[in-house]
Amino acid sequence: LKKPIVVCMHNKNNLYGFIKGCDFVITINPDLLDKLKQQYNSSKVQYIPLLPEQAIEFDAEPELKYDIISIGNTYRDYRILLESMEDLPYNCLIVTSQVLKDIPANVTVINDKLEYSECLRLYRQAKVIVLPVLAEAQEGVFGLTSLIDALYVEKPVIITRTKGMGISIEKNNLGLEVNVADADSLKQAICQLMLDEEKRRSISYNIKRFKKENSMEKSAKQICEIFKEIIK
Repeated sequence: LKKPIVVCMHNKNNLYGFIKGCDFVITINPDLLDKLKQQYNSSKVQYIPLLPEQAIEFDAEPELKYDIISIGNTYRDYRILLESMEDLPYNCLIVTSQVLKDIPANVTVINDKLEYSECLRLYRQAKVIVLPVLAEAQEGVFGLTSLIDALYVEKPVIITRTKGMGISIEKNNLGLEVNVADADSLKQAICQLMLDEEKRRSISYNIKRFKKENSMEKSAKQICEIFKEIIK
């Protein structure tokens, strides 16, 4: 008795050989959708976005110790972030296992892998979260988990434009998008948000609204419908 197999794809590595024999393919990367439909049964492929958890009520707002914070390892372009922070009157915390060089005086680097709860605690202590992604990751979803965490804590985001992210930051007014490998673009975005407290407050409000309309529960219901269909 063959049991149904559902596969979730997010990057194109070993894409087509992996899905042979599957009953359904889910992708969280919208840039893969057409490619998957061309190589597989188009009626058995669906894009389902990875979304943040439903809006929650946090405790009282913590002290904002950091102007900028960036956490993560995979395909992060910290060289561009460090370059953009030069001569800015703001502080920045980077948490990564990467070994960084030429660190400006206004940047603190923690070379450690923190517990998830600690990452969220640090995010809540920042005014803005920056997610710089390398050019090599433009067709993937690298940085998506960190983006979901940023939305979870309702903080404005500055992120590198990528094809596979799925969530349009600027269209939904959740933050700002910058060009890949562009320190000047990132510096301008940082200054824009840091100099406009009202805009940061407005973005946080929009994130709260976005989470009510686009939550993890919504994605879960779509996945459940797929499971119900293939086990009929």
